[in-house]
Amino acid sequence: MKRIVLFVLLIALLPLQVSAATPFKARVSAADSAFLGEEICLTLSFSQLPEEGLCGIDLELSFDDRLVSFVGASIDGFPEEGAWCGTGRLSGSRYLYFIFDEHEDADGFAPVALTEGSGASVSFTFFAKEAGVAEFSLGGYGSVMGTVFANGSTKAVYGQGDSISVSIVKRDCPDMSGNGFTVKDGVMYVRPEITVAELGAEGVLYRADGSVVEGSAMVFKGDSFEFKYCNPVPVVIFLDANGDGRFSTADYLRLKLHIKGLVTLEGSFLFAADADGDGEVTATDSFLVAEALAGTAYPF
Repeated sequence: MKRIVLFVLLIALLPLQVSAATPFKARVSAADSAFLGEEICLTLSFSQLPEEGLCGIDLELSFDDRLVSFVGASIDGFPEEGAWCGTGRLSGSRYLYFIFDEHEDADGFAPVALTEGSGASVSFTFFAKEAGVAEFSLGGYGSVMGTVFANGSTKAVYGQGDSISVSIVKRDCPDMSGNGFTVKDGVMYVRPEITVAELGAEGVLYRADGSVVEGSAMVFKGDSFEFKYCNPVPVVIFLDANGDGRFSTADYLRLKLHIKGLVTLEGSFLFAADADGDGEVTATDSFLVAEALAGTAYPF
């Protein structure tokens, strides 16, 4: 920490000149799109560095804080003989980052310069919290500053920033299970007579007309459920083997007919009737469904 303070004071006290030469470049790269609920990694690379090299870089990265939240920053590929550090602070929808070398040798304070072709880069990580097109920008000319240290004095040089857009999209729902529900192959199977409140804060339930359902309302076949980070999935009632949207004796009878080979359950009906989740509908499932009908217990 003392070295950080020393470097900042040195920059402040030594004569400071601003160069009007061609600015160095700070380029931003990232994937064109990212999934909602995942991290976005931005990488800054530098080119057209001044001949003397840079011993300090001052960056200001602006971002859309409605869609993303800042996670962290790191540096990579800076000269190994130096003692490069990065320090930053968050200010609303901007992240201010200062990178410098605090190397000391026998003659005292002597920063190591970052020169052309070093491959140095800076990474910024963000969390994608809402769908949309997120804009990231280092602004225009003069938004990036560098520090040249030579002959015992410092000189500030302009840098030219960059900007990039990343589309944040929802992904198809993966297979998963939760309190009273299972998602399998893009279909949500819910326990019979489950209510919206019992699903908790997993997401939002919609009726077929697009209206939002809340509170103690029951979940029915034909509804759709939208998890926070996934596309909506259709709802099927677990154990509803005949597809009438409810669980009753008729489902038990249809399951028995399937076991005897008189009817064939396929697709969502087969999965709904598979009470023990072993991938087949057998006598074991028949026993579990009978228990559920008697009110003893649901299989999950």
